[in-house]
Amino acid sequence: MTLTSQQTRVIYRPDGATTVFGVPFPVFDAADVECISVADSGAEHTYTSGFTVHGIAQGVVTVVFSSPPPATVRLVIRRSTRQVQESDYPIAGRFPAKTLERDLDRIVAMLQDLSEHVDRSLKVDSSQESAPSAGDFLRIFDEKIRDAQGAAEAAAAAAEQAEKTMSIIPVPVADDTGKVLYVALVNGEPRYVLMKVVAVGNGAGMAEYAIPVTEESGLMTIRLADLGHPEQLGLFNPIVNLLSMSPYTFHITQRTPEEFTVQLYRDGKPGAEIVEFVELGDFELGDGTEIGQEGEGADVTLLVSLLSIGIQI
Repeated sequence: MTLTSQQTRVIYRPDGATTVFGVPFPVFDAADVECISVADSGAEHTYTSGFTVHGIAQGVVTVVFSSPPPATVRLVIRRSTRQVQESDYPIAGRFPAKTLERDLDRIVAMLQDLSEHVDRSLKVDSSQESAPSAGDFLRIFDEKIRDAQGAAEAAAAAAEQAEKTMSIIPVPVADDTGKVLYVALVNGEPRYVLMKVVAVGNGAGMAEYAIPVTEESGLMTIRLADLGHPEQLGLFNPIVNLLSMSPYTFHITQRTPEEFTVQLYRDGKPGAEIVEFVELGDFELGDGTEIGQEGEGADVTLLVSLLSIGIQI
């Protein structure tokens, strides 16, 4: 036979009535089968009698108990191949292939059985130079316990924070459009609430500043100090209300309490067409009727309001 599976054990949850249990891995001898019952408390009992092994020659192995294992335990059936050499190959003697195949299969089974035990064992670091002592294993065990406790505490803290956040931040609805998140005192405790946008301090008006665009890249950084506007407190919100020419759109790329940057796009591409001009007549800015001549100003202007949303605690 060939051992194509690495399985060496199977775990059942008895129902208190079944006495026959399948063994889904190769077994070479009935003495190689171990049966262990494990209580919910972790206490183990190894059966030394009360069961028989059938079907080894046919390759369909079953374990039959004389009385059903109780439903209060887990039943572990595992292979523990005896680590002995059963065949003798004398010099100049016969070399039967069937016997050799069985011996090789038993060696592989021994390695698989041993690997299953090792996989369930504590291990020291690969850099350990000497054989591990009992103290080494106690240290490793303590580290595993601390790691598990730390992970459990971190998970509990994350769950608590998530529950707290969900309890204080209101779930947005369609009517909340245009509102901002405040911290306000609710029944004496700070809570996040949604409130309408209001101007606090010096930020007010539909177009508080008219800022000519001077960079053909369409990238404009505006410092509040250059506008004579004080540094903002709370949630600083520059609002570009209007651009003087319709082909333009914009995106605020960064914002700090001291400045903000606007990127202009002309017909979807970054940049701006800068034309120094003098207007003739009462034409509207940006309607295409101005004549490009020497003068002051630019053909693209940002009309900006600066709002400072106060934080109330």
